[in-house]
Amino acid sequence: MSGQIQFQSNKKWSIGKKIGVIGGIVVAVLVIIFLIIAAIGSNSSSSSSTATSEPIKVATIMDDYIYDINTANSKYKDKTLTVTGQVVHKNQFNNSSDYSIYVYNKEAKGQDFTFVIDIPADKVSEVNKVKIGDFVTVTGKCVGPVKQNDPSDVSVQLQAEKIN
Repeated sequence: MSGQIQFQSNKKWSIGKKIGVIGGIVVAVLVIIFLIIAAIGSNSSSSSSTATSEPIKVATIMDDYIYDINTANSKYKDKTLTVTGQVVHKNQFNNSSDYSIYVYNKEAKGQDFTFVIDIPADKVSEVNKVKIGDFVTVTGKCVGPVKQNDPSDVSVQLQAEKIN
Protein backbone atom coordinates (compact mmCIF):
# COMPACT_ATOMS: atom_id res chain seq x y z
CA MET A 1 0.00 0.00 0.00
CA SER A 2 2.81 2.38 0.74
CA GLY A 3 4.30 1.54 -2.67
CA GLN A 4 1.05 2.53 -4.27
CA ILE A 5 1.05 5.91 -2.48
CA GLN A 6 4.63 6.51 -3.57
CA PHE A 7 3.71 5.72 -7.19
CA GLN A 8 0.83 8.19 -7.10
CA SER A 9 3.09 10.75 -5.48
CA ASN A 10 5.69 10.35 -8.26
CA LYS A 11 2.95 10.60 -10.86
CA LYS A 12 1.72 13.86 -9.34
CA TRP A 13 5.25 15.17 -9.19
CA SER A 14 5.93 14.40 -12.88
CA ILE A 15 2.64 16.04 -13.95
CA GLY A 16 3.47 19.09 -11.84
CA LYS A 17 6.95 19.19 -13.37
CA LYS A 18 5.49 19.08 -16.90
CA ILE A 19 3.03 21.86 -16.07
CA GLY A 20 5.87 23.92 -14.60
CA VAL A 21 8.00 23.49 -17.75
CA ILE A 22 5.07 24.33 -20.05
CA GLY A 23 4.17 27.32 -17.87
CA GLY A 24 7.77 28.54 -18.02
CA ILE A 25 7.78 28.29 -21.81
CA VAL A 26 4.47 30.17 -22.05
CA VAL A 27 5.79 32.94 -19.78
CA ALA A 28 9.01 33.17 -21.83
CA VAL A 29 7.04 33.42 -25.09
CA LEU A 30 4.79 36.11 -23.61
CA VAL A 31 7.82 38.10 -22.42
CA ILE A 32 9.38 37.90 -25.92
CA ILE A 33 6.11 39.03 -27.53
CA PHE A 34 5.85 41.92 -25.06
CA LEU A 35 9.43 43.02 -25.83
CA ILE A 36 8.79 42.90 -29.59
CA ILE A 37 5.60 44.97 -29.22
CA ALA A 38 7.42 47.47 -27.00
CA ALA A 39 10.26 47.79 -29.53
CA ILE A 40 7.83 48.34 -32.41
CA GLY A 41 5.89 50.91 -30.38
CA SER A 42 9.11 52.68 -29.47
CA ASN A 43 10.19 52.88 -33.11
CA SER A 44 6.83 54.18 -34.32
CA SER A 45 6.57 56.83 -31.61
CA SER A 46 10.10 58.05 -32.20
CA SER A 47 9.51 58.27 -35.93
CA SER A 48 6.58 60.62 -35.35
CA SER A 49 8.85 63.22 -33.83
CA THR A 50 11.74 62.84 -36.26
CA ALA A 51 11.96 63.57 -39.95
CA THR A 52 10.78 60.98 -42.43
CA SER A 53 13.75 59.22 -44.01
CA GLU A 54 12.45 59.50 -47.57
CA PRO A 55 10.88 62.73 -48.79
CA ILE A 56 7.11 62.59 -49.20
CA LYS A 57 5.68 64.19 -52.32
CA VAL A 58 3.52 67.17 -51.35
CA ALA A 59 0.91 65.96 -53.86
CA THR A 60 0.58 62.71 -51.86
CA ILE A 61 0.02 64.63 -48.62
CA MET A 62 -2.52 66.93 -50.25
CA ASP A 63 -4.38 64.02 -51.87
CA ASP A 64 -4.80 62.69 -48.33
CA TYR A 65 -6.11 66.09 -47.13
CA ILE A 66 -8.51 66.32 -50.07
CA TYR A 67 -9.82 62.83 -49.35
CA ASP A 68 -10.28 63.30 -45.58
CA ILE A 69 -8.88 66.19 -43.55
CA ASN A 70 -9.26 64.45 -40.17
CA THR A 71 -7.43 61.30 -41.25
CA ALA A 72 -4.69 63.37 -42.91
CA ASN A 73 -4.31 65.45 -39.74
CA SER A 74 -3.78 62.32 -37.67
CA LYS A 75 -1.16 61.18 -40.17
CA TYR A 76 0.78 64.45 -40.68
CA LYS A 77 -0.14 67.18 -38.19
CA ASP A 78 2.49 67.93 -35.52
CA LYS A 79 4.94 65.53 -37.19
CA THR A 80 8.35 66.43 -38.57
CA LEU A 81 8.30 65.63 -42.27
CA THR A 82 10.65 65.86 -45.21
CA VAL A 83 8.62 66.88 -48.25
CA THR A 84 9.36 67.59 -51.87
CA GLY A 85 7.43 69.72 -54.32
CA GLN A 86 7.62 72.23 -57.13
CA VAL A 87 7.57 75.94 -56.31
CA VAL A 88 4.42 77.58 -57.71
CA HIS A 89 4.50 80.89 -55.79
CA LYS A 90 6.59 82.82 -53.24
CA ASN A 91 5.73 85.80 -51.05
CA GLN A 92 5.82 87.23 -47.56
CA PHE A 93 2.96 86.47 -45.17
CA ASN A 94 0.57 89.37 -44.57
CA ASN A 95 0.47 88.87 -40.81
CA SER A 96 4.14 88.14 -40.01
CA SER A 97 7.71 88.75 -41.12
CA ASP A 98 7.98 85.13 -42.32
CA TYR A 99 8.10 84.17 -45.98
CA SER A 100 6.17 81.51 -47.82
CA ILE A 101 6.85 79.12 -50.64
CA TYR A 102 3.77 77.53 -52.19
CA VAL A 103 4.47 74.07 -53.56
CA TYR A 104 0.93 72.91 -54.29
CA ASN A 105 -2.36 74.43 -55.37
CA LYS A 106 -5.44 72.53 -56.51
CA GLU A 107 -9.17 73.11 -56.60
CA ALA A 108 -11.16 70.11 -55.38
CA LYS A 109 -14.52 69.54 -53.69
CA GLY A 110 -15.36 73.23 -54.06
CA GLN A 111 -12.29 74.24 -52.07
CA ASP A 112 -8.87 75.63 -52.89
CA PHE A 113 -6.15 73.40 -51.38
CA THR A 114 -2.61 74.76 -51.00
CA PHE A 115 0.56 73.51 -49.34
CA VAL A 116 2.65 76.35 -47.98
CA ILE A 117 6.14 76.22 -46.54
CA ASP A 118 6.59 78.81 -43.78
CA ILE A 119 10.15 80.16 -43.88
CA PRO A 120 11.39 82.24 -40.90
CA ALA A 121 12.53 85.77 -41.76
CA ASP A 122 16.12 84.95 -40.83
CA LYS A 123 16.21 82.39 -43.67
CA VAL A 124 15.04 84.77 -46.41
CA SER A 125 18.22 83.93 -48.35
CA GLU A 126 16.81 80.39 -48.79
CA VAL A 127 13.63 81.85 -50.30
CA ASN A 128 15.67 84.02 -52.66
CA LYS A 129 17.64 80.99 -53.91
CA VAL A 130 14.59 79.23 -55.36
CA LYS A 131 12.66 80.23 -58.45
CA ILE A 132 9.15 79.42 -59.61
CA GLY A 133 9.30 75.96 -61.16
CA ASP A 134 12.22 74.73 -59.02
CA PHE A 135 11.84 71.56 -57.01
CA VAL A 136 12.59 71.90 -53.31
CA THR A 137 13.05 69.44 -50.48
CA VAL A 138 12.13 70.81 -47.07
CA THR A 139 12.21 69.35 -43.58
CA GLY A 140 9.97 70.83 -40.92
CA LYS A 141 6.99 70.46 -38.63
CA CYS A 142 3.59 70.12 -40.29
CA VAL A 143 1.09 72.35 -38.52
CA GLY A 144 -1.77 71.08 -40.68
CA PRO A 145 -4.47 73.35 -42.09
CA VAL A 146 -4.21 76.96 -40.96
CA LYS A 147 -7.43 78.96 -40.72
CA GLN A 148 -7.89 81.37 -43.62
CA ASN A 149 -10.24 84.34 -44.12
CA ASP A 150 -12.08 82.39 -46.82
CA PRO A 151 -13.44 79.09 -45.40
CA SER A 152 -13.11 77.47 -48.83
CA ASP A 153 -9.31 77.91 -48.66
CA VAL A 154 -7.52 74.95 -47.10
CA SER A 155 -3.90 75.92 -46.51
CA VAL A 156 -1.74 73.15 -45.07
CA GLN A 157 1.50 74.57 -43.71
CA LEU A 158 4.92 73.25 -42.87
CA GLN A 159 7.27 75.28 -40.64
CA ALA A 160 10.62 74.89 -42.38
CA GLU A 161 13.69 73.89 -40.43
CA LYS A 162 15.87 72.89 -43.37
CA ILE A 163 15.60 73.67 -47.09
CA ASN A 164 17.61 71.93 -49.83
